[in-house]
Amino acid sequence: MSFDYKSRINTKINETVIGHILSKMTMDSVFFTQSTLRKPWAVSLPAIDQCMMFHMIIEGEAEIDVKSKHVRLQKGDFVLLPLGQGHKLFDGSQISPTPLSDLPIKIVSERYETLDFGGQGEACELVCGAVTSNHPLTLRLLSVLPDIIHIPNGETACSQIITTLGELISDETQRTSPGVSGVIAKLTDILVITAIRSFLEMHPQQANAWFGALNDSRITKAIELVHESPSTHWTLEQLAHEVGMSRTSFAVQFKQLVGNSPIDYLTEWRMSLAYSALLNSSDTILSIALDYGYQSESSFSRAFKKVIGRNPSDIRKENSI
Repeated sequence: MSFDYKSRINTKINETVIGHILSKMTMDSVFFTQSTLRKPWAVSLPAIDQCMMFHMIIEGEAEIDVKSKHVRLQKGDFVLLPLGQGHKLFDGSQISPTPLSDLPIKIVSERYETLDFGGQGEACELVCGAVTSNHPLTLRLLSVLPDIIHIPNGETACSQIITTLGELISDETQRTSPGVSGVIAKLTDILVITAIRSFLEMHPQQANAWFGALNDSRITKAIELVHESPSTHWTLEQLAHEVGMSRTSFAVQFKQLVGNSPIDYLTEWRMSLAYSALLNSSDTILSIALDYGYQSESSFSRAFKKVIGRNPSDIRKENSI
């Protein structure tokens, strides 16, 4: 009996809406700092727009202040700041924090640096990272997450995965082998997605308005239709009919729960997929336009620039494969 690989690879994978969204998340740039901070120490990091920041405690302990939130961190703990909020990272003492710009950071490579800072006391070993993304879907997801996501070591099944990923990233940053940057980028994708998934599993009651849409089976079905068939020339009437609602009721309910209109969401989803295709494939811009329901490169480019803020040709040039 032969193995029908074509049938297997074409088999549809059933995913929840959130699962589908998480699977499409991508990061553009990743920067790491391997830090050794000795008591007494305190550092302040500025807010960075469209940049996630994270810290993983490899050894020792630390504390972090983000706006009005205070979190104590132990060995193996992981914190993600999805919105790139400015914050203070310190040893619990009351000394004034040293700004990031004044720290004795040593640049090892374009994506990796080290920091040895503080006094003569007990050391805290951390892997600190900054992750940028211009992917519209990623930015949309991050916009509804809290200022800080704390994954305590050992409290969930995901925490062990996060610990392992942190150790792998820490090891990779010290290598000079070919392909290191690509490996680190993929590991970081998994790390961030795992942390967000863990948060959603731990705090389902804190789901924001966008996730609240998933409590309405009709709106969920509409989102699934858009996700599954982005090239379909959906109209408001067609989507409303598919989910058994009137045109007006559907439009109002969708906007209330999701935050924008069904057609705007369709465009955003298409541009999210197109953005990934521009980064990860060698398909022509016209081919990508046709794949996502546009009949010409010009109409696609106009829609793309409206959502992304740049032309698809610029994305292709900046990230040529």
